[in-house]
Amino acid sequence: MRTILSFTIIALSCALLAVSCDKNNVNINPEEPKNNEETVEPSGEIITISARLSDVLTKVSFVPTYENGKPTELAVTWAEGDQIRVYNHADRSQYKDFSLAASAVGQKEGVFTGEAISASSYDVEVINGDFSYASQTQPADGVTTGLKYLASASEIADYTDITFTDFSSVLAITAKMPSTAAAAAIKSVDITASEAIFNGGNSLTITLDTSGSDDDILNLFATLPQGSTTVPAGTTLLVHFNAPETDHIVYTRFVEIASAISFTANSLNTININATQSDKHAGVASCDGTSADKAYLIGDKYQLLAVNSEMVDDATRFFKMIDDVDMTDVSWTHLNADKVDGEYKKIINFNGNNKTISNLDKDLFYCLKGSVYDFTLDLSSITSRGILAEYIQGSDNVVTNVTVSNGTVNSESNNVGGLIGHIDGTGTSATITDCTVSNTDVTGVGVVGGVIGFAEALVTMEGCKYTDGTVKATARYAGGMIASTSNFVSVISDCHVEKATIQSSSDRCGGFAGLLHTSVQVKGCSAGTSSQRITVKSTQTTATANVGGFVGVNYGTITKDGDVRNNAYVTVTSSNTTTGNSMNIGGFVGYNTGMIEYSDADVVMTNLKGQYIGGFCGVILQRGKIQYCTETGSVSGNNYTGGFVGAIDSATTSFIECSSAGSVSAASSIGGFAGGCTANNKPATFTGNSSSASVTSSGSNFGGFIGNGVGTFTSNYATGNVASTGGGNGGGFAGGIWEGSTGTVLSKNYATGNVSGNANLGGLIGYIGGNLTMSNCYATGNVGTSSKYNQKYGGLVGFTSDDSTKITEGVSISNCFATGNVEPSFAGGGLIGRIGLATCSVSTCAAWSSNVSPHSSGAGNWSSAAVVGVTFPTCTLTNNYRNPAMNLTAYWVPADMTSFQHADVSPEHPLTDSAGAEMDDDSCASGQTHYPQYPYHGKVESGKTLSQLASTTLGWSSDVWDFSGPLPLLK
Repeated sequence: MRTILSFTIIALSCALLAVSCDKNNVNINPEEPKNNEETVEPSGEIITISARLSDVLTKVSFVPTYENGKPTELAVTWAEGDQIRVYNHADRSQYKDFSLAASAVGQKEGVFTGEAISASSYDVEVINGDFSYASQTQPADGVTTGLKYLASASEIADYTDITFTDFSSVLAITAKMPSTAAAAAIKSVDITASEAIFNGGNSLTITLDTSGSDDDILNLFATLPQGSTTVPAGTTLLVHFNAPETDHIVYTRFVEIASAISFTANSLNTININATQSDKHAGVASCDGTSADKAYLIGDKYQLLAVNSEMVDDATRFFKMIDDVDMTDVSWTHLNADKVDGEYKKIINFNGNNKTISNLDKDLFYCLKGSVYDFTLDLSSITSRGILAEYIQGSDNVVTNVTVSNGTVNSESNNVGGLIGHIDGTGTSATITDCTVSNTDVTGVGVVGGVIGFAEALVTMEGCKYTDGTVKATARYAGGMIASTSNFVSVISDCHVEKATIQSSSDRCGGFAGLLHTSVQVKGCSAGTSSQRITVKSTQTTATANVGGFVGVNYGTITKDGDVRNNAYVTVTSSNTTTGNSMNIGGFVGYNTGMIEYSDADVVMTNLKGQYIGGFCGVILQRGKIQYCTETGSVSGNNYTGGFVGAIDSATTSFIECSSAGSVSAASSIGGFAGGCTANNKPATFTGNSSSASVTSSGSNFGGFIGNGVGTFTSNYATGNVASTGGGNGGGFAGGIWEGSTGTVLSKNYATGNVSGNANLGGLIGYIGGNLTMSNCYATGNVGTSSKYNQKYGGLVGFTSDDSTKITEGVSISNCFATGNVEPSFAGGGLIGRIGLATCSVSTCAAWSSNVSPHSSGAGNWSSAAVVGVTFPTCTLTNNYRNPAMNLTAYWVPADMTSFQHADVSPEHPLTDSAGAEMDDDSCASGQTHYPQYPYHGKVESGKTLSQLASTTLGWSSDVWDFSGPLPLLK
């Protein structure tokens, strides 16, 4: 027997959902279902279910009713293929499907036939096969036959009497397009919501099988899930009307839902969109650009192209991106390119909204005036000055969180930058924060920077980066971050250059900046990282290069930012092959007259040719001051090359608590810390500095700390070994001290490295050729070489000049000691190799070497002595002591060295020989009538360590020295 079951599917009424109202006006008026008194037959019986649809609405086949071109309600009939499924509520794996009879298609009342199911309660659903809510198909404009109607009821005791409780609904989009042709060209619509309002997702695509429209109104429909969905206040919809077969490609609109609404079940829920102005902007009519909350909205290339026409003179216009924009094959007209009355007048506030503009063929702005923020410029290839802007003019300009990526700038102009070419002139100011230029090569003629070309204005930069690219200037000025600044009070902080090559064909090239002017501060910035160096390259071959791993030329101030120091991790290369060229190349700064502090350079600077090359600073001039800085790495050059600074060319420079480490190799004037001072009237001040660099010289004037020095040295030290393969004047601390106009002062300095080379070698100083006052200093390195022709070696000093025209004030040495072994060819001393002038005073010093032994010993040699190998007989030698355990080899050594002591020596009491006789020129070596051979062995006091001797007999101050060990150490 068959049982006929009747269902009534709830009747619905619908009203229009309009964005302008920001609410849903849908009312649901369900009819009560009809009950059937018959009883379901046992499972397995074939039964027939009758289901009736409302006259008002609902599905299965929707037929819209239009009013003024807008759908207002839907009528419903059963459609071919409709089914009803009845589940066992307790076990939904048990169910039976009931199919619609062919005679009921298109009718409001349907008959469904299927096999009965027996259970204590049931779930019932209208089913329509597989269905994707996120991607739906509509046959054509205004046609609803693609919609699916879904309804269900749960836990029903008797499915002979059913009321559906959950229903699907319909979203209707009514869009007024710019023209009938535009409406007819639409192939699909993509909607992206800020909230998950489409079946738990954010996106919905409606594809039209057949495009075409007979008016400018586009009617689109989509099935919404069963039940109601709340659309929160503030929800936004980004809508793309896609016309791929036209030049326009896409019409973009942005819908904002101000008040919460609901997509109501079993209802027609309508959104109206006015797209008539989509060429101008993507927003609603109120978006007139007069304020940030009424910004013109930009969602496609046509709306971006319209920005120029929407900007006005002498007033700010506001724009906001709502989608990425691809400018491929678009001939872009950059913004604010025309002057009015001689100036650029259009002011902009451009909110990028974290979107991307790609494939620009020229800069976004010709002249930027205003504020731009939060967007990316990707894949831009330009031949003008900067991908964001050629110029910035006017006061209070702001650029924040703008990224340039995967681009090229190849300009034949000056003032070129990856982001901005020129921040222009007096009256202009700009704040540039959190901007990045990545994977973008920047090339120009001159003044070329990875981020900014020329900042000829007051600029504040913070949190910016250049990475993965090459910056190249074919003329002067190149910098990884900025090429050059002008003399405005600008601050650049927390900015970084990474994975880059910076190159200049002329001069003023730096890994971070080409030139920083006097009023500029740089704080807490870096060039390179500890894991990957950047390369700074100079192709200059005919003149000065001024190249620095961080900055080429610095007149300004470089300091820390809080506790964050500045860093340069760099490889510096040069195409110069002329050894005599003054190149000014430094691992941190090439040419410095400003203040640099709290900065570090980790460098590779090998195979460089030319002069004035330093691991931290190439040359320092005038008021230059460098303090609390470090250098590590390998440095090579020619004359005036130093582990920290190459050349000091100023009388007012200073170095305070800086250090160098690594290795240095060069020709002459080479030092582990400083190459040297370039002239006698340019004394520098060194306080609390150190060098552990090893030094290898092929020429003369080489020192563990400085090659040749003039000035004041206080509390500095050097620990690296020092060697020359071709010259003299070498010292563990200083190669040569020269004829400074005001004299040179050394106090509380020491050296521990071994020294080898030709003539004039000292554990502390190789050669003294100028006025010198030295006190409280020491050397512990060995001094010697295998060559039998080398002479004038001293544990502390090798040779003091005999040229009274250079040493007019004399040399004074006090409270010093040396402990290293001394092995000259001849003229060697435990403290000094040879003193060649009468105006030399050595007092309360100690020669504490274990061994002083020449390679040759005889009457024809200036043989060695315990304290001074050879001295002028009338200089002043007072209370100087030797090590009682010293092994001394010399032909003029007294027979009983253990007790022999020289009396104090002065012009009034000239030096005598071991027998007490005064020497004369007859004691000179053959052919050297003006170099009398006067050895000086000093005094001896046994039974004491050097610390004990110094603290008692010599009277050294415990405020200066620590006497707790066997050797005194400086405090």
